[in-house]
Amino acid sequence: MNIPGLQTGRYLGHQTISPLAVKESSTSLPLVFVSQHGGFASKFLPDMLQRELGCDCSQIGMGMPLKEEVDLVVIDCQETDSKSISIWLQKNLHRCRAIALVKMPHETKFENLIEWPKVNGMFYLEATDEQISRGIRRVLLGDFWLPRRLLSAHLEKSRESHHGKIDVKLTPREKEILRLIKRSATNAEIGEILNLSENTVKSHLYKAYKKIGVVNRLDACNWARLNID
Repeated sequence: MNIPGLQTGRYLGHQTISPLAVKESSTSLPLVFVSQHGGFASKFLPDMLQRELGCDCSQIGMGMPLKEEVDLVVIDCQETDSKSISIWLQKNLHRCRAIALVKMPHETKFENLIEWPKVNGMFYLEATDEQISRGIRRVLLGDFWLPRRLLSAHLEKSRESHHGKIDVKLTPREKEILRLIKRSATNAEIGEILNLSENTVKSHLYKAYKKIGVVNRLDACNWARLNID
C-alpha cells in the first residue's frame, strides 16, 4: 500500500526498535528537537524519541539558537511556518550534521525545504510514531528518509540545472562570499570574517546573484555547493 510519507518498502508491524548506540567518541549532542512550544508534537515526540532511540533528546524553541554541534536536529513543522524554519536553518545550519522535519503538511512551501543542505529526513503529518522513530534512527546512522516523489523531483531538477561545473566570471571577493554562503554564514558573520560592512557584503552578493542566475540565498548556496570548491 502506498502511503504518503512512507519511504521504505515495508514496516515491520509494531516491533520494538533496538536502542541506538551513540558513539562515545562523539563530541556533539545526539539529538535536539526544535518546535514552537505548545504544539501537539512538542509534548510527546521528544520523550518518544528518547525512549525509542536510547539517546538524549533535548528540546529548544524555534527562536533559540544552537550553542554547539548537533548530530541530528528534528524540527516540528506544526504550529509554525516554512519561512520561520528557513530562517532558523539559515542561522543554525553550520551546527547541524543532519536535519529531519516531522509532522510536515502536504504543502509545496514545506516540501521545498528538501532543497536545504543536510535535510535528510521528512515525515508527513500522518506518519506514525513508529515510522518517525524508525526513520529518525536511520537518519542518525547517516541514511536518508525522504518521500520518493520529492526525492525524484529534486534529483531531476538538479540534473536539468547542472551539467558539470558552470564557468562564471566571479571576482575573488564574490567567490569568498559564496564559499561562506555555502557554509551557511550570515551577512554579519561574512562581514566580520572578511572585515567588510554588511552593506558591502550585500552589494557583492547582489552582483554575484546576477552572474550565477539566482534570486535568493538558498539557490546561491546550492549553486556554490556544486560550482565552488
